[in-house]
Amino acid sequence: MNKVEEVSCSISLEEEGNNKQPRLQSDALVAWVAPPPGWVLVNTDGTSKGNPGHAGGVIRGERGEWLGGLMKKMSLCTSIKSEIKVAYRALRLAKTLGFTEV
Repeated sequence: MNKVEEVSCSISLEEEGNNKQPRLQSDALVAWVAPPPGWVLVNTDGTSKGNPGHAGGVIRGERGEWLGGLMKKMSLCTSIKSEIKVAYRALRLAKTLGFTEV
């Protein structure tokens, strides 16, 4: 099984009185696991923070190679709607590119 791993962290603002202080949140291990042979994997992410939001996706093969991708500026919508829209568009792109095992 092929894995691509990375460590990510984020900074949040913690309120102390009238002051907001940056605080580093704990690191999290993130792993990408390859699809079975003959399949492709679609990863997407969408956001609506600061409407309009943005969304994107990538299609990768069993060795982690990039096979296609998309990026879209979203209209005014909720975060969940943005996530659903980009997932749908990514699946349509996979079909257009001829992938049947997604």
